[in-house]
Amino acid sequence: MNDDATVRGSRSFLRYGVALALIVASGFAHGLGTGRWKLSAARVDATKRLAHLPMSLGDWDGQPRTISDVELAEAGADSGLSRRYVNRTTGATVSILFLCGRPGPISAHTPEVCYGASGYEPLTPARRHALKRSSEQASADFWVAEFTKRGQADAGSMRVFWSWTTGSRWLAPDSPRFAFATVPALVKLYAVHETAAPGEPLSDDPTLDLLGLVLSQFDRPAQIPSESAL
Repeated sequence: MNDDATVRGSRSFLRYGVALALIVASGFAHGLGTGRWKLSAARVDATKRLAHLPMSLGDWDGQPRTISDVELAEAGADSGLSRRYVNRTTGATVSILFLCGRPGPISAHTPEVCYGASGYEPLTPARRHALKRSSEQASADFWVAEFTKRGQADAGSMRVFWSWTTGSRWLAPDSPRFAFATVPALVKLYAVHETAAPGEPLSDDPTLDLLGLVLSQFDRPAQIPSESAL
């Protein structure tokens, strides 16, 4: 190989090396910004809020469900909370699921994907619903849709609400992966109610009452006792 070819090869190798270094550095910086390489303070705070969500809320009594490490790993979550709430006055039941973690996996799995893989199909297109709250609180935006078991005419139906928060507001964006791409922590909430028949009026859904109580508690800063108070 002559000297000119050697020089050209060295320059080409140097360019590729610089490009690779820039790609690695960019990926590392993005990882730091989104908390990929460590458990961010925002994710720790969200986990504390989940741990201190009351079991009883208004007329609702919660029944815990354990989320295994395998389930959390499959969802890409650091932490989660799953409960079935029963209204002691009406007997209505609503299941809730919180998942907290990095924005990528938490924003990706929506009910159309999760329930579709479990044999469910949508009865209605997903639509937004603004959950009205007290005058001091901004409304919470949810997607809502009804699903039924595929191929089973008598399977009944269930209405699913879902939304995300970064710690300030509950949002239902068109593209959650894009909307939350740079945040350090993301929390997703599912609320599921089995309906007696498809198409029940949304205004009559008991989930709305429970969601108002759940969000009012979760949105409070985590009140963790200090060591001196223990």
